[in-house]
Amino acid sequence: MKKNKIITVLALTVVALSATTVVAMEHKKSKMMDSNKEMMQESRIQQYSKEAFDKSMAEGKMIVLDFYKDGCPVCAKQHPILEKASNEYQAADFYKVNFKKNTQAVKEFKVGSQSTIIVFNEGKEVNRTVGETKSAKLMAQFAKAVM
Repeated sequence: MKKNKIITVLALTVVALSATTVVAMEHKKSKMMDSNKEMMQESRIQQYSKEAFDKSMAEGKMIVLDFYKDGCPVCAKQHPILEKASNEYQAADFYKVNFKKNTQAVKEFKVGSQSTIIVFNEGKEVNRTVGETKSAKLMAQFAKAVM
């Protein structure tokens, strides 16, 4: 009799754990799907080209240059902030510049470090930051640039 009760309790425990595992897995799957939707949203940040930059400058647009390097942890923290800003400031042009591969732009803009962000407005540099990862500070700099 005792043996049957133990088996019943163990069976119920297994069923409860299985149900909990299924719920947890469904929750994780849902979060991953939400994350994938965000990642699939098309980026407004373009790869830098001198021609595109010069055109944006001639039009007097707000321009953001993001000097990044693959594998840079600071750059990785800046990226989602820049994505958010690029969606918020639709009239601005956002360009990413590979610090290691685009040495001409690095020299032209006198950039000494990856994770440098330069903001231009109406043909003039209005802000430059290196290594900033605080969303509020970067967003404030973009807001100030359009004033």
